[in-house]
Amino acid sequence: TRQVLDFYHGVLLALDSLKAAGLSVNLRVYETNRDSIKINTIINLPEFKNLDLIIGPIENIEQVAKKANEYKIPMICPFAYSNKILLENSFVAKATTTISVMIEEASRYIVDKYKNENIIVIDGLGKNDAAAVKAYRKSINENLKKAGIKDTAQYIKAESYASKAWADKLR
Repeated sequence: TRQVLDFYHGVLLALDSLKAAGLSVNLRVYETNRDSIKINTIINLPEFKNLDLIIGPIENIEQVAKKANEYKIPMICPFAYSNKILLENSFVAKATTTISVMIEEASRYIVDKYKNENIIVIDGLGKNDAAAVKAYRKSINENLKKAGIKDTAQYIKAESYASKAWADKLR
């Protein structure tokens, strides 16, 4: 719910910016209750086929994407969702990207900005983070090499959240 509300507030901020730039936007918000029957009712409203853009929904995306394609309405999926939603539907776009793209872009940025600094990759306590941390460290080192830097990113495995443990590692 918080993620959805944060996104909604971001849309409202963007609309304020558009209004300040002199553009007019007629925003319609539909409460789906994450219910496929409610979504079906909404996508079959006469006004639906005249929309200029669809953002969302959170769930039952395929149902809305199919109608968006039928009516040729651009649709944005604002949250992480399988790439299968993009297949054979040129009207759907994803607002989120894959973890591999995020890792590559973040590591490129870090190397661009901090290639002459000590770069330390810290592996957190989360067991699910291991693959991402490994890919992140590899990407940073590859970007350092491309930039002509012989040094590599240092790696620290977190064993605790205690500040003394971190201070010892960083020394």
